[in-house]
Amino acid sequence: MSGYATNAASPLHVDLSLIGPATLRESIRRRLAASGRKPRPFDRFWRCLAAGKLDAIPRGLLVFGDLSGIGRAFTETARDTWSECFRRRHPLLAGLVRGRADERQAALVDDMLRASGSRLWVYTVGEARERDLERCVAEMVGRLDPDVVIDVRYVDAERNIWIEFADGLRRTLSWSALALDEVNPPLRPETVRIGRDDPESVEFLDTRGGVFDIDAASLRAMVDPEAARRQFAVAEAAALTLGDRLRARRQALRVTQVQLATRAGLTQEMVSNLERGRHQPRFTTLEKYARGLGIPVGKLLGS
Repeated sequence: MSGYATNAASPLHVDLSLIGPATLRESIRRRLAASGRKPRPFDRFWRCLAAGKLDAIPRGLLVFGDLSGIGRAFTETARDTWSECFRRRHPLLAGLVRGRADERQAALVDDMLRASGSRLWVYTVGEARERDLERCVAEMVGRLDPDVVIDVRYVDAERNIWIEFADGLRRTLSWSALALDEVNPPLRPETVRIGRDDPESVEFLDTRGGVFDIDAASLRAMVDPEAARRQFAVAEAAALTLGDRLRARRQALRVTQVQLATRAGLTQEMVSNLERGRHQPRFTTLEKYARGLGIPVGKLLGS
């Protein structure tokens, strides 16, 4: 593993072209800058969308606009183009409600949510304008998905994979660190690309033209200690949930840990660790646990 680049100070592409007053646009820019990101104007989102030039749109773009303007753009854009844009480029869209013209677009919100994969959020900007804007900007920046990949490429001279995530984190991974040389048929590292149907994955082509994909969250955990800690915490919580379920099933059948261990061919310590979420069990272990209770494994895992 090698290479390092900033995330908090990385540029953030923003489109404010459908915001009415210039003072409102400037207020949003100030708040974006205060978030630690560098707002970089990209006020061509709607033009690119209308022309179908989706590849020109930066991935992970933040788009702020009056809901009335967004509604008009939505009705004038082919649904397939709109949906494809959100699927491939992953923009985040904030619709501001500032007056009656915006309120009249409320009937379109459900359709826009469906077409954008729920990547639209509506904010009312009322008399407490500054407070409302502060909340809107903070929440939209917070929604930048850290597991969405916006750029990835192979550096042949160094045999490294260079990857950038939507929140600006940039890292390089050595090809050897990925331990993919044993995949059969062999992979071609130079074909690396963002997942065609899922920007939270990275794909390689193999020598036969097949697609091999890797979950972006797993790659993130390899280069980001905080992401690794979150992933471990999620796994630990899942194990604890399973353990609670196992313990409740055993207690409902009035079986002690010692009795279950004897019947199942497990140690009492292993049973205890399973029920406390300290051990991620294999399916064969769960089958033994279920056998010790005298029930099918499907019933053991059921609610």
